[in-house]
Amino acid sequence: MSLGIACLFLMYLTPVLGQVSNCDINEFPPHIIYRMQTIDNIIRLSKQSLQNLGLYFIRQDSLAANILHDNGFHASLTEFYQTPVDELRGIISDLEFNDYKIIIRSNRSSRLREIVYCKDKINLKPSEVRGLLLCSDRIERRIGQKGFRQREMEFRWADSIMGQERLRLFYRTKYEDKIHKTVAEWYNGMKKEHWINVREDSVSICASLLRFESERFSYSEYWKNAGTASLYKEAMATDLFKKPESLKQWETYKKLPSWSLIRDVLYSKELIALTTAQVDSLFGIPERLEQLKEEKKRQKEKYLQRGLEYSLVKEVLTPVQINVVLKEKYGNEMRQSVEKDLETLEKNGLLQGRDAGIISKELLDYKLNLKIANVLVELEKSREHVFKRYDLENNKPVLIRKLEEIRKLEKEKKKVQF
Repeated sequence: MSLGIACLFLMYLTPVLGQVSNCDINEFPPHIIYRMQTIDNIIRLSKQSLQNLGLYFIRQDSLAANILHDNGFHASLTEFYQTPVDELRGIISDLEFNDYKIIIRSNRSSRLREIVYCKDKINLKPSEVRGLLLCSDRIERRIGQKGFRQREMEFRWADSIMGQERLRLFYRTKYEDKIHKTVAEWYNGMKKEHWINVREDSVSICASLLRFESERFSYSEYWKNAGTASLYKEAMATDLFKKPESLKQWETYKKLPSWSLIRDVLYSKELIALTTAQVDSLFGIPERLEQLKEEKKRQKEKYLQRGLEYSLVKEVLTPVQINVVLKEKYGNEMRQSVEKDLETLEKNGLLQGRDAGIISKELLDYKLNLKIANVLVELEKSREHVFKRYDLENNKPVLIRKLEEIRKLEKEKKKVQF
């Protein structure tokens, strides 16, 4: 007896597909094996499920043959060669059916099936799996019914079967990629702004960020699905999840305006050997600055925001540290200016027999000191700052004076030409 006839005969003798068949799955007809493979490629099936599936497809073949025999060439055979998801129920195992529905993203699926899909990662007990599968079936029978609150029902059953801790573990598992992406964005942002330089710091910071975001996100999902989002907002407001200092500081840093001296200080933190205490104090400045601004407004006093910020920064840093920060900030700008000066001097024959390196350093030192003096006067017009600038302006290097004369003459020539 051929395999096809034998199996067809078996199908008529065994209406329940779940019974064990003696047919070797490798001996099914090629087109039947192909259909079996389309399912098995999505979710790896047991031998018993493959046998059941093969017999199911052969029965479909037989029914199609009967329809074709009765109605001729133009008979519709489509329904016999499609495999609606729900038709697999009872043909493959409950867990295989569950995972298959999740992987193909079936529209009429309960979200409880996602929990079962993660059963190994969240250590579900067999009794919990059975309970969730049973509830999934109940929910899926009601999907589409008017007034049925699917999400609310799913949460209630999941919470009663698993409890809050296990359900939050599921949320952490399900959204693991999203959590890691958020942490990576924080970390990369910190690294880009020279926030993290030591390898040991990178490891500890990443670990603390990951712990926080996993905890925060799982609570967010839990309370959101429970319909108590207000509890989440309250928890965030009271810092229940203990947001890492690195993240608090990073969020504060991102809000700093582009002109903020604090940005420049933090950029140069290694250069000026910034201490942990100084860093903590710097991050307290934005809040103090807002209080100062409000006070100025109440007293109807004019103020420069940069000036107010500087008055707070100088309480934290030494004058030497501030000077180094400003030199780092304006160094490139002044170096470019000196390059143009050297070109002008060479063009006018003023570099002959002189060391260009020494001249370049002399010009850079002076111009950078003058730039910093001007900035400090703008930030705080104290006697010390004004006197420093006055002293620099009245003690210009000879070459600076000559450059000014050359540019003055060039400017006058242009006026004459017009």
